[in-house]
Amino acid sequence: MSAPSHQAIAELLDVSSLADGFFGYCSFMVPLAERRDDIPALVDHFTRKFSSSMGKNVLKVHDLVLESLMNYSWPGNIRELQNVIERIVNIAHSDEITVELIPLEILKNQQPWAYPQEITPPKDLERLMIMKMMHSNLSKKEIARNLKMARSTLYRKLEKYNVSSLVPKTI
Repeated sequence: MSAPSHQAIAELLDVSSLADGFFGYCSFMVPLAERRDDIPALVDHFTRKFSSSMGKNVLKVHDLVLESLMNYSWPGNIRELQNVIERIVNIAHSDEITVELIPLEILKNQQPWAYPQEITPPKDLERLMIMKMMHSNLSKKEIARNLKMARSTLYRKLEKYNVSSLVPKTI
């Protein structure tokens, strides 16, 4: 491992600086808006980092805060998230980050998660699951148990979905 002359090797081995360098490097690769699942881990990392450096004990992040942060588009990517968390930790007066601490511009620009255009209705999912189970070598009793329903309910659903002809003759 080589280190630039202005940076000590001990600094390079510091885990938090490696994490910051990694997150900074990743910030231009894939937009944070496309990696929303990474936001809770990043928020946790930055909260701990800034809490420690500011001598605070901010360790918790309210669920609504995470939801709000995950619904924001993050045009500034990870650096913007890092700056927002630094600002929040700086003004926090308790051990938990609450919604009141989120900057107004983030709350005003919420973009809910994108859902697929076509969602299979629950009744169709149930019908597909029953049909799939009926093609297995399981008995009706086993199918009902696997679907967590009474056998009589299975029979009604088989009739309802018109798949009774697929019912194995064994019980």
